Amino acid sequence: MTKKSKGLPQPKRRNPRLKQLQVEPSTFQPRNIELDHGHVADLARVLATGKALDALRVRIVGDGTFTVLDGHHSFAAYKEANWQGSVPVLAYDCTVAEGQQIAAQENSKARLQMTDTDKRDWAWRLTTEQPTLSKTHIAQLCSVGPATVGRMRKVLKHLKKAEQDVPGSWKAAQVAAEGKDETEWTDEQREEWRQASYAKLKQNIARDIVQYSANDPELVLEVVQEIMGKSRFATGAEHLGFHEGEINEYTGEFTSALDLRFDEGILDGDEVNDDDSPF
Repeated sequence: MTKKSKGLPQPKRRNPRLKQLQVEPSTFQPRNIELDHGHVADLARVLATGKALDALRVRIVGDGTFTVLDGHHSFAAYKEANWQGSVPVLAYDCTVAEGQQIAAQENSKARLQMTDTDKRDWAWRLTTEQPTLSKTHIAQLCSVGPATVGRMRKVLKHLKKAEQDVPGSWKAAQVAAEGKDETEWTDEQREEWRQASYAKLKQNIARDIVQYSANDPELVLEVVQEIMGKSRFATGAEHLGFHEGEINEYTGEFTSALDLRFDEGILDGDEVNDDDSPF
């Protein structure tokens, strides 16, 4: 019988070949996480030295194959490097439900691209799909507060009582429980929410950003990119117009669309501060 800790099986060290590993992102990977291809490339460079990466956590499928629970970036790096050696893994003889708990536990630690939103979505997923788990256990697995899981249970109970569909994300579930689909918001409601969120986020991060960007603005952007993930960062930069602009046909000087918006008065100085004060 497999030994268990906190209700979950203990893993055994195995060394399968890469062809024996597979992924099921829709089952064992947080919905909002995308592969950071820069990070994958960094890991592939480590593999190029002949050194294997830290052990992946996998689920034993039973036909000689394993499904990755945690370590999707490492798995992608092994594929990119065309790794020919064995792959160190920690293999769990577990059910799909236990595999989701293990994936939630490992991914919710402070790691690449795992945001609070991702953690709450994992907790919501376990709340809806595994109702026998205790509130405390879900909170520990997903690194969220027990009170948050308690609210999730109330929202789930409300949705079921109203015979409403259960959304896949925690934010969508809260909106549904309030009786209005987010897509039904008026432009005024959406803009009001956006302004409130803008003010709150600015208050939380402005002082640190101003302090560090005064000496090393690239450092700030690198940190923001890592937190957001490259695809989200690129989407934000595109929204602000950094990917396009105009080239002066006489001087060859490039002016970004963001600078043009300032010149045309579309943006004012209150939206982006260049002085030493965030307020």
